[in-house]
Amino acid sequence: MAKLNTQILMAPLALSLAGLACEDRCDEQRRTVELDEPGPFGASSRETFGFIEGSRTGTLWWADLEQVDVEITTTLDTSALALTREHRGHGRERLACPDALVTWARVRIATPDAVYFDDEVDVWLEQWNADLPALVETQTDVTPHEFEGLLIEPQSAIDDLGLTLRMVWRDDAVGSLQGWLFLGDDAFVRFEAASN
Repeated sequence: MAKLNTQILMAPLALSLAGLACEDRCDEQRRTVELDEPGPFGASSRETFGFIEGSRTGTLWWADLEQVDVEITTTLDTSALALTREHRGHGRERLACPDALVTWARVRIATPDAVYFDDEVDVWLEQWNADLPALVETQTDVTPHEFEGLLIEPQSAIDDLGLTLRMVWRDDAVGSLQGWLFLGDDAFVRFEAASN
């Protein structure tokens, strides 16, 4: 009889411990907001990411080739997603569930006479806290994109290693922008630009 009582007492304890160990998750609600509509932190997409918009001119370097002029134009999408996330479960200290404002931007990169580039690429922007950003950074897989003037031999290297576009906009006095195009881990294209 004593053995049976031990088993009866152990079963609820095992169920209780199992309940503590699982079911921690973030429940997420998505809401589409217009460009000037407040997001989850109160600021709109334009207020949050607006400083990256517009045209910037600067210089592009391609591996060891001479530098060329470049114009980079960024346009925010007309809507964004407001993500509201709430923690569910027992382990509140183990799982962070921050809200976010996320959207797309279209980036056009053009060199004179389309010698190297005359391309548009969509990049994903994210803001995960209420403070307006001093910089916005993106890293986008552009392997499927067929760039104008991009000649890499052998062509299979693009599929094997992958192409990544990394861009950093700063909310500074000149609206600075830096970018790199990586083949695998090698940044073979670099550009720097500022607002006109």
